[in-house]
Amino acid sequence: MLTLKFFELGMKKQLQYKLNFILLCFAVTPIHLSQLFFSWVIVKKFDGFVGWSFWEMSLLYALLMVSYSVAQIFFRQFRRIDNFVVNGGLDMYFIQPVSIVYNLVFSQLNLMELFSQLLPSVIVLIITCVKLKITWSTPKILFLILAIVCATAIQSCIFCLIGFIAFWTMKSSFFHDLYSAFKDFLNYPLEIYNNFIRDILTCIIPMAFINYYPSLYLLDKKEAWSCMPILMVIVAVVLIVLTSCIAKRAYKNYASTGS
Repeated sequence: MLTLKFFELGMKKQLQYKLNFILLCFAVTPIHLSQLFFSWVIVKKFDGFVGWSFWEMSLLYALLMVSYSVAQIFFRQFRRIDNFVVNGGLDMYFIQPVSIVYNLVFSQLNLMELFSQLLPSVIVLIITCVKLKITWSTPKILFLILAIVCATAIQSCIFCLIGFIAFWTMKSSFFHDLYSAFKDFLNYPLEIYNNFIRDILTCIIPMAFINYYPSLYLLDKKEAWSCMPILMVIVAVVLIVLTSCIAKRAYKNYASTGS
């Protein structure tokens, strides 16, 4: 019941200025969809891109953006926790009778993302799945759902980790910029990068499990790993556990500014 109330209040808050809300949705959507245009230009220019067609690259985009949009709706505020830490605004979350994470998630819902990013991304994903010559079976459909869930968990954990760094450093904007830079790598197949970048995106910051490796599996490419469903779940669970542990340490390390 409390969660539904938060959703209701969040929607009312963002619809206070309806025209502004609508204009922002229409303004943000083309910016994110522009990546598809760049992918189309590249594929047309080179008659394919390291063995990937336009619709295969569109799958990379769709998996990345659907999971990113969901993470943005619930966890975007974690990327700017440093502002709460610096101005003392985080104090009130420590004295309220619900968990800090729950309070931050549902009291700061970014529902505009539902219309500006999530809906367009889902439409792109559906069109892409229709256009691709994939033999859709129950296991493949279940894998696609699992891939989106795990990708959302991975991106949400990264958002939280960026925020929790501010409990020690007071500022975490640098890490947000770093995340954005690595996120840009995911717009293209990892074959175009050197082994150093591929190793970072696989083993250090496992963002390749958001869209690249799931796409290999869905497209039945020769580089795909048969154990991909298990690996995705392992990566997501490890990140969730790591984030939970760091969150507990961050709460203990928090010192109010007294603002």
